[in-house]
Amino acid sequence: MKNCKIDALDLKILKTLHFNARLSKSKIAQSVNLREMPCWRRVQQMEDEGIITAYTTLIDQEKLGFRFQSYVQVDADVSGVTSSHEFQKAICSFPAVQGFFNTIGDFNYLLHVVTRNVEEFHFFLEQELKAHPCVKRINSSVVLNTIKNENSIILRLI
Repeated sequence: MKNCKIDALDLKILKTLHFNARLSKSKIAQSVNLREMPCWRRVQQMEDEGIITAYTTLIDQEKLGFRFQSYVQVDADVSGVTSSHEFQKAICSFPAVQGFFNTIGDFNYLLHVVTRNVEEFHFFLEQELKAHPCVKRINSSVVLNTIKNENSIILRLI
């Protein structure tokens, strides 16, 4: 995977889009002190290069009743390429799984799981996750409070 080069103006555009992707083309160009067409050529180039991958809406999941979050470490026996792919596909199909990461250490996967309550979480663990033949053991950590959950940190590092 190659690193894409961006300059200070691209970074300003990214920050503007990140904090309000609903701005009009002219407002974004205005906010970065650039004419509309050159600004949107830059946006298009960042889309083409895969720097901008999507435009989305952040939703307060608690206001929709999803108040239970946990991180689940999974030790899975995925020794074959087929079983690894099948396991990953199965885990990705569970709506409760909001994040799914391959890790190193005592466990080879980490899941970010969001449910309405502990009962739904228990169902997910027992009926969906543990039911998969590749799962050997799990370790769960329940989120009590979210102290920081920022998705724009990378922009501050550039």
